[in-house]
Amino acid sequence: MHCSLQSSDNLHPVRRRGRPGAPAGVVAAALVGLLLAACSPGGVASPKPTTSSIGQAVTLGGEEFTVWSVSAHSYVGPPAQPLRAKDGDVLIVVRYEVHNLGSKPLAAASARQVSMVDPQGVVLAPDPKLTAAYLSTSQLKDAAPEIASDGTAKLARVFETPVATYPRGWAIVIGDKTHRVELQ
Repeated sequence: MHCSLQSSDNLHPVRRRGRPGAPAGVVAAALVGLLLAACSPGGVASPKPTTSSIGQAVTLGGEEFTVWSVSAHSYVGPPAQPLRAKDGDVLIVVRYEVHNLGSKPLAAASARQVSMVDPQGVVLAPDPKLTAAYLSTSQLKDAAPEIASDGTAKLARVFETPVATYPRGWAIVIGDKTHRVELQ
């Protein structure tokens, strides 16, 4: 979108004569704000993502997240029938907890999701099959349908990444790039 503001000699102030509604100054200020937001690169600026480290709790809305560990594995699941990483890849297990700070139960499906982002900014979703295999042999259980008010769910997600690039520059992302947990 291309925006420009130019002065003109034929612009005159609007005079209001006893009409109800918002004062002209308020309307003008709102219009200027909308124009500035629309004309800025990318529209309305989104807030810069916050960052933390492994083991550091962070509050996002009504949820508190703590990433407890990030570890690399060649396989997950039962030793008799393991799911192995593809050649040149490594399986990354992210263990974390979500604490519901709200006064109502939190639907697990609506809790902020955990993903990984590579050094180029490409977001990687967890692998559901690898995650299920890991959870089958861990003491963790996947989230119940909801997290009770003031309750905590201990969770894990498994990702498959190229071994050559991990971990330099990788990060865990909570939510829609709202918060990053730096790995190095």
